[in-house]
Amino acid sequence: MLQAHCKKLTEEGRASNCRLFLTDMCQLLNSLSIWASDDGTGSNLTSTQRVAESCFLRARLQDLERNLEKAVGECLKEMRDTLAENIFENFEGVVQQAVAEATTTATRWGDRNNGGFYWATYKALCRRNGVFTNGAGAHDLNLQLTEPIIKGLANNWEKAFARRLPTVLQSFSRQSKSLLLNFHHEIETRSMQKGVGVAGLTMLGQQLRNYEGLFMNLTHQIVELINQSQRDANREFTPVVASWLSSPYEYCAAEVGQGKSYQPNFSYPE
Repeated sequence: MLQAHCKKLTEEGRASNCRLFLTDMCQLLNSLSIWASDDGTGSNLTSTQRVAESCFLRARLQDLERNLEKAVGECLKEMRDTLAENIFENFEGVVQQAVAEATTTATRWGDRNNGGFYWATYKALCRRNGVFTNGAGAHDLNLQLTEPIIKGLANNWEKAFARRLPTVLQSFSRQSKSLLLNFHHEIETRSMQKGVGVAGLTMLGQQLRNYEGLFMNLTHQIVELINQSQRDANREFTPVVASWLSSPYEYCAAEVGQGKSYQPNFSYPE
Protein backbone atom coordinates (compact mmCIF):
# COMPACT_ATOMS: atom_id res chain seq x y z
CA MET A 1 0.00 0.00 0.00
CA LEU A 2 2.77 2.44 0.93
CA GLN A 3 4.69 1.62 -2.24
CA ALA A 4 1.60 2.19 -4.38
CA HIS A 5 0.93 5.49 -2.60
CA CYS A 6 4.51 6.69 -3.20
CA LYS A 7 4.22 5.84 -6.89
CA LYS A 8 0.93 7.71 -7.06
CA LEU A 9 2.55 10.85 -5.66
CA THR A 10 4.94 11.06 -8.62
CA GLU A 11 2.41 10.30 -11.36
CA GLU A 12 1.33 13.87 -11.99
CA GLY A 13 4.90 15.13 -12.25
CA ARG A 14 5.95 12.32 -14.58
CA ALA A 15 2.88 12.82 -16.76
CA SER A 16 3.62 16.55 -16.98
CA ASN A 17 7.21 15.88 -18.03
CA CYS A 18 6.05 13.41 -20.69
CA ARG A 19 3.50 15.89 -22.06
CA LEU A 20 6.16 18.58 -22.20
CA PHE A 21 8.55 16.30 -24.10
CA LEU A 22 5.88 15.22 -26.59
CA THR A 23 4.72 18.81 -27.11
CA ASP A 24 8.28 19.98 -27.78
CA MET A 25 8.85 17.10 -30.18
CA CYS A 26 5.62 17.77 -32.04
CA GLN A 27 6.47 21.47 -32.26
CA LEU A 28 9.90 20.68 -33.67
CA LEU A 29 8.51 18.28 -36.28
CA ASN A 30 5.85 20.76 -37.35
CA SER A 31 8.43 23.52 -37.64
CA LEU A 32 10.65 21.33 -39.81
CA SER A 33 7.68 20.38 -41.95
CA ILE A 34 6.70 24.02 -42.45
CA TRP A 35 10.24 25.03 -43.33
CA ALA A 36 10.59 22.13 -45.77
CA SER A 37 7.24 22.68 -47.50
CA ASP A 38 6.86 24.99 -50.49
CA ASP A 39 3.54 25.30 -52.31
CA GLY A 40 5.03 27.64 -54.90
CA THR A 41 2.76 30.59 -54.10
CA GLY A 42 5.59 32.67 -52.70
CA SER A 43 7.39 32.78 -56.05
CA ASN A 44 4.34 34.43 -57.68
CA LEU A 45 4.66 37.56 -55.56
CA THR A 46 6.36 40.67 -56.81
CA SER A 47 9.04 42.29 -54.69
CA THR A 48 6.57 45.01 -53.66
CA GLN A 49 4.03 42.40 -52.58
CA ARG A 50 6.65 40.52 -50.60
CA VAL A 51 7.61 43.70 -48.75
CA ALA A 52 3.94 44.40 -48.04
CA GLU A 53 3.35 40.88 -46.69
CA SER A 54 6.51 41.09 -44.62
CA CYS A 55 5.39 44.41 -43.11
CA PHE A 56 1.95 42.99 -42.36
CA LEU A 57 3.40 39.95 -40.61
CA ARG A 58 5.89 42.06 -38.66
CA ALA A 59 3.13 44.40 -37.49
CA ARG A 60 0.94 41.50 -36.36
CA LEU A 61 3.87 39.93 -34.50
CA GLN A 62 4.57 43.22 -32.74
CA ASP A 63 0.90 43.44 -31.73
CA LEU A 64 1.05 39.88 -30.42
CA GLU A 65 4.19 40.63 -28.42
CA ARG A 66 2.66 43.77 -26.90
CA ASN A 67 -0.54 41.94 -26.00
CA LEU A 68 1.36 39.06 -24.41
CA GLU A 69 3.51 41.49 -22.42
CA LYS A 70 0.36 43.23 -21.26
CA ALA A 71 -1.17 39.90 -20.24
CA VAL A 72 1.97 39.01 -18.29
CA GLY A 73 1.93 42.40 -16.55
CA GLU A 74 -1.73 42.02 -15.59
CA CYS A 75 -1.09 38.50 -14.31
CA LEU A 76 1.83 39.65 -12.15
CA LYS A 77 -0.18 42.58 -10.79
CA GLU A 78 -3.06 40.30 -9.86
CA MET A 79 -0.64 37.91 -8.15
CA ARG A 80 0.95 40.76 -6.18
CA ASP A 81 -2.48 42.09 -5.21
CA THR A 82 -3.51 38.61 -4.05
CA LEU A 83 -0.44 38.28 -1.83
CA ALA A 84 -0.87 41.80 -0.47
CA GLU A 85 -4.55 41.30 0.34
CA ASN A 86 -4.24 37.87 1.92
CA ILE A 87 -0.73 37.86 3.42
CA PHE A 88 1.18 41.13 3.69
CA GLU A 89 -1.69 43.32 4.88
CA ASN A 90 -2.40 40.85 7.69
CA PHE A 91 1.16 40.63 8.99
CA GLU A 92 0.91 43.51 11.44
CA GLY A 93 -2.17 42.13 13.17
CA VAL A 94 -0.90 38.57 13.62
CA VAL A 95 2.55 39.73 14.74
CA GLN A 96 1.00 41.95 17.40
CA GLN A 97 -1.12 39.00 18.50
CA ALA A 98 2.01 36.87 18.81
CA VAL A 99 3.71 39.62 20.84
CA ALA A 100 0.70 39.87 23.13
CA GLU A 101 0.72 36.12 23.81
CA ALA A 102 4.50 35.63 24.01
CA THR A 103 4.99 36.50 27.68
CA THR A 104 2.11 34.28 28.80
CA THR A 105 3.41 31.42 26.68
CA ALA A 106 6.97 31.73 28.00
CA THR A 107 5.80 32.03 31.61
CA ARG A 108 3.85 28.81 31.23
CA TRP A 109 7.04 26.91 30.31
CA GLY A 110 8.31 27.21 33.89
CA ASP A 111 4.98 26.53 35.58
CA ARG A 112 4.65 22.83 36.33
CA ASN A 113 1.05 23.36 37.44
CA ASN A 114 0.20 24.74 34.03
CA GLY A 115 1.81 22.11 31.82
CA GLY A 116 5.33 23.51 32.10
CA PHE A 117 8.62 21.64 31.95
CA TYR A 118 10.80 20.04 34.56
CA TRP A 119 14.00 21.96 35.26
CA ALA A 120 16.19 19.46 33.38
CA THR A 121 13.92 19.53 30.34
CA TYR A 122 13.77 23.32 30.37
CA LYS A 123 17.56 23.53 30.54
CA ALA A 124 17.91 21.01 27.71
CA LEU A 125 15.55 23.11 25.60
CA CYS A 126 17.53 26.28 26.24
CA ARG A 127 20.82 24.55 25.43
CA ARG A 128 19.34 23.40 22.09
CA ASN A 129 17.85 26.71 20.95
CA GLY A 130 14.37 25.81 22.13
CA VAL A 131 14.07 22.42 20.41
CA PHE A 132 14.30 19.12 22.29
CA THR A 133 12.79 15.65 22.18
CA ASN A 134 12.44 13.39 25.21
CA GLY A 135 10.18 10.61 26.38
CA ALA A 136 7.23 13.00 26.48
CA GLY A 137 7.66 13.83 22.80
CA ALA A 138 9.02 16.69 20.71
CA HIS A 139 9.11 20.20 22.14
CA ASP A 140 9.66 23.42 20.17
CA LEU A 141 9.50 26.68 22.09
CA ASN A 142 10.02 28.74 18.94
CA LEU A 143 7.06 27.09 17.26
CA GLN A 144 4.87 27.88 20.25
CA LEU A 145 5.82 31.54 20.00
CA THR A 146 5.12 31.71 16.26
CA GLU A 147 1.91 29.69 16.46
CA PRO A 148 -0.32 32.82 16.64
CA ILE A 149 1.27 34.04 13.39
CA ILE A 150 0.89 30.71 11.59
CA LYS A 151 -2.68 30.19 12.79
CA GLY A 152 -3.62 33.79 12.11
CA LEU A 153 -2.47 33.55 8.50
CA ALA A 154 -3.61 29.96 7.87
CA ASN A 155 -6.94 30.63 6.15
CA ASN A 156 -5.71 33.48 3.97
CA TRP A 157 -2.48 31.59 3.27
CA GLU A 158 -4.45 28.62 1.93
CA LYS A 159 -6.78 30.92 0.01
CA ALA A 160 -3.90 32.74 -1.68
CA PHE A 161 -1.59 29.86 -2.55
CA ALA A 162 -3.96 26.92 -3.02
CA ARG A 163 -6.84 28.69 -4.76
CA ARG A 164 -6.33 32.27 -5.86
CA LEU A 165 -2.86 32.15 -7.45
CA PRO A 166 -3.54 28.95 -9.45
CA THR A 167 -6.76 30.56 -10.72
CA VAL A 168 -4.85 33.67 -11.81
CA LEU A 169 -2.31 31.55 -13.69
CA GLN A 170 -5.00 29.48 -15.38
CA SER A 171 -6.69 32.70 -16.49
CA PHE A 172 -3.38 33.89 -17.95
CA SER A 173 -3.02 30.60 -19.83
CA ARG A 174 -6.48 30.99 -21.36
CA GLN A 175 -5.82 34.62 -22.27
CA SER A 176 -2.52 33.74 -23.94
CA LYS A 177 -4.23 31.00 -25.92
CA SER A 178 -6.88 33.48 -27.05
CA LEU A 179 -4.23 35.97 -28.19
CA LEU A 180 -2.48 33.29 -30.22
CA LEU A 181 -5.77 32.21 -31.79
CA ASN A 182 -6.57 35.78 -32.80
CA PHE A 183 -3.10 36.17 -34.30
CA HIS A 184 -3.50 32.93 -36.24
CA HIS A 185 -6.92 33.94 -37.56
CA GLU A 186 -5.53 37.26 -38.80
CA ILE A 187 -2.68 35.52 -40.63
CA GLU A 188 -5.06 32.88 -41.96
CA THR A 189 -7.49 35.49 -43.28
CA ARG A 190 -4.68 37.43 -44.92
CA SER A 191 -3.27 34.30 -46.54
CA MET A 192 -6.67 33.30 -47.91
CA GLN A 193 -7.20 36.77 -49.33
CA LYS A 194 -3.78 36.91 -50.99
CA GLY A 195 -3.58 33.22 -51.88
CA VAL A 196 -0.16 32.95 -50.24
CA GLY A 197 1.03 30.07 -48.04
CA VAL A 198 -2.39 28.43 -47.91
CA ALA A 199 -0.88 24.94 -47.81
CA GLY A 200 0.96 25.71 -44.57
CA LEU A 201 -2.08 26.94 -42.65
CA THR A 202 -3.07 23.44 -41.53
CA MET A 203 0.36 22.84 -40.03
CA LEU A 204 0.26 26.25 -38.36
CA GLY A 205 -3.06 25.23 -36.85
CA GLN A 206 -1.34 22.18 -35.36
CA GLN A 207 1.25 24.48 -33.85
CA LEU A 208 -1.54 26.26 -31.99
CA ARG A 209 -2.36 23.06 -30.14
CA ASN A 210 1.30 22.65 -29.30
CA TYR A 211 1.51 26.15 -27.86
CA GLU A 212 -1.68 25.56 -25.91
CA GLY A 213 0.03 22.53 -24.37
CA LEU A 214 3.10 24.63 -23.61
CA PHE A 215 1.03 27.22 -21.77
CA MET A 216 -0.72 24.49 -19.78
CA ASN A 217 2.59 22.88 -18.84
CA LEU A 218 4.05 26.25 -17.93
CA THR A 219 1.09 26.98 -15.68
CA HIS A 220 1.47 23.59 -14.01
CA GLN A 221 5.18 24.14 -13.44
CA ILE A 222 4.65 27.59 -11.94
CA VAL A 223 1.93 26.27 -9.62
CA GLU A 224 4.29 23.51 -8.47
CA LEU A 225 7.02 26.09 -7.89
CA ILE A 226 4.62 28.29 -5.92
CA ASN A 227 3.53 25.34 -3.78
CA GLN A 228 7.12 24.43 -2.96
CA SER A 229 8.06 28.05 -2.28
CA GLN A 230 5.08 28.66 0.00
CA ARG A 231 5.90 25.53 2.00
CA ASP A 232 9.46 26.77 2.42
CA ALA A 233 8.25 30.26 3.33
CA ASN A 234 5.84 28.87 5.92
CA ARG A 235 8.77 27.19 7.66
CA GLU A 236 10.80 30.40 7.86
CA PHE A 237 8.87 32.00 10.74
CA THR A 238 10.20 29.67 13.43
CA PRO A 239 13.93 29.88 12.50
CA VAL A 240 13.75 33.70 12.64
CA VAL A 241 12.37 33.58 16.19
CA ALA A 242 15.00 30.98 17.16
CA SER A 243 17.73 33.24 15.82
CA TRP A 244 16.52 36.25 17.81
CA LEU A 245 16.24 34.15 20.97
CA SER A 246 19.68 32.54 20.70
CA SER A 247 21.20 34.92 23.27
CA PRO A 248 18.32 34.57 25.78
CA TYR A 249 18.57 30.78 25.41
CA GLU A 250 22.29 30.92 26.21
CA TYR A 251 21.59 33.16 29.19
CA CYS A 252 18.91 30.83 30.55
CA ALA A 253 21.03 27.72 29.99
CA ALA A 254 23.84 29.29 32.04
CA GLU A 255 21.59 30.09 35.01
CA VAL A 256 22.40 28.26 38.26
CA GLY A 257 21.11 28.39 41.82
CA GLN A 258 17.80 27.89 43.55
CA GLY A 259 15.89 29.87 40.95
CA LYS A 260 13.50 32.77 41.18
CA SER A 261 10.33 34.03 39.62
CA TYR A 262 11.09 35.70 36.32
CA GLN A 263 8.75 37.42 33.90
CA PRO A 264 10.31 37.45 30.43
CA ASN A 265 9.86 40.50 28.26
CA PHE A 266 9.55 39.66 24.57
CA SER A 267 9.94 42.17 21.80
CA TYR A 268 9.82 41.16 18.17
CA PRO A 269 11.85 42.79 15.42
CA GLU A 270 9.98 45.00 13.03
